Amino acid sequence: SSTDPEEGAALARAFIERFSRNQVYAVITSHLSQLKSGWSEDSGVLPGSLEFDLKEGRPTYHFIPGIPGQSLALEFAKRMGVDPGLIERAHQLLSPETQTRLKMLAESRQLRDQLIELQEGLKKARQEVLEEKKKWEEKNRLLQQENEIRIEQLLHSIRKEIDQQMAELRGRDVLERHRRAQEIKAALPEMVRSFSERGLGVARGMSDPEASVVTRETFKQHFPAGTRVFVRAMNREGIVQSEPNPKGEVTVLIDSMRWSVHWGEIERASKEKDTTRNLLRKKGIMVAPSPDDLVLDLRGLSVDEALSKLDEAIDRALQFRHNRMKIIHGFGTEAIKKAVRAHLTRSPFVQKWSMGKADEGGDGVTWIDLDV
Repeated sequence: SSTDPEEGAALARAFIERFSRNQVYAVITSHLSQLKSGWSEDSGVLPGSLEFDLKEGRPTYHFIPGIPGQSLALEFAKRMGVDPGLIERAHQLLSPETQTRLKMLAESRQLRDQLIELQEGLKKARQEVLEEKKKWEEKNRLLQQENEIRIEQLLHSIRKEIDQQMAELRGRDVLERHRRAQEIKAALPEMVRSFSERGLGVARGMSDPEASVVTRETFKQHFPAGTRVFVRAMNREGIVQSEPNPKGEVTVLIDSMRWSVHWGEIERASKEKDTTRNLLRKKGIMVAPSPDDLVLDLRGLSVDEALSKLDEAIDRALQFRHNRMKIIHGFGTEAIKKAVRAHLTRSPFVQKWSMGKADEGGDGVTWIDLDV
């Protein structure tokens, strides 16, 4: 009691300095303005204040470090309805240092309010950005999903179009073979008529000794299996595939189709072009087919297409006296493999067939030995 505020503040400051030197931890509250400021950074004293909401007129209990508390005597007097003139006069009576300090505190409070407002704005903006990002991520996910569906639909459409085109090509091939067969059938009446006019064709008066073939043995001697011949009745070349039967009929392969033709309609294919291969063969020099001719790949074909290709390849091998051929049919459903091996078993030109070795393709390959 009976203490001047200035003396009380000086005594309190001396105690606080002693506490700091002795590293005493203390929380000190005071309304004395002289204790709220003037502390250096190395003094060990951190001034601060508890926030007071002037709008609501109540404390918030938030500690604000570095900013000393403001005396609210004049503010509360104004709220209590004291004459404004008296409050203005009280401001004038404050010391210049106090007025400056109050002004700085007001500015600090204003800056703090602005920072709080900016912080709230940033938090709101950040939340909006996160929500917008989430929306865009969802849109992007849906777009990618939609694109994948469209790509899959496009690929399905392309595959379907390719399948249709392949079916059309296979259909055209079947139609072409059917057309050729119809042409031959259309020419049959003329063939029969020509054959009936010539009888057995033995009285043609030809100088060719082969024209006098009238027995099975002489025909077999002049036209063994694999011989390329010319069938006069059909005006086409073919390959002999069997011996004459008791009726004198011989199986001849013509345009991938087998026909029974009487030996009287058969003569050696004298209409062959004099290619280098034929010239060499006429001189007794055998020319082997190219490596591609010795390997037949039937993968991807239908059973009918595979058997047709197989017959053509066997005919070429017989023509050039090649006695071994490799057939690649793969595995798949094994339909082609079974059909090929059954066909080879029935063929009179195949001595034997065998499965490929492990390093040759295994059961996906069949080797055949031809009777040449």
